[in-house]
Amino acid sequence: MEAFTENVKKVLLAGVGAAATAVEKTQEVTEELIKKGKSLVEEGKAANEELKRDAKVKVKSKVKEALNLDDEITDSESLEEILKQLTPLERQVIREKLDILEREETDDKKVSDEDEQKKEEEQTAQ
Repeated sequence: MEAFTENVKKVLLAGVGAAATAVEKTQEVTEELIKKGKSLVEEGKAANEELKRDAKVKVKSKVKEALNLDDEITDSESLEEILKQLTPLERQVIREKLDILEREETDDKKVSDEDEQKKEEEQTAQ
């Protein structure tokens, strides 16, 4: 009977050891997957930035080419021809840049308007 009890203990301890080992391995694998995921995200960000830079360079190049062909853009047709030569990605980069410029102009105008209003209030208060 003692041999049977001893064997049962061994089986139970082996089960506990197997569970502990599984938890440790799961933690190791999880940590490794997290590292790989972070690495892939960073690589994706770098690739995205590189694509943006490449698109900007292409846009500048195409605009310069177009400007050399047509020294001055004097009408909307000339500008339209330049835009037609751009790829969709290049046009998207231009849209994003224009949006940024518009927001900056709007912000500058708001600050200017607020300054004007403050001056008027100060003059009224005096």
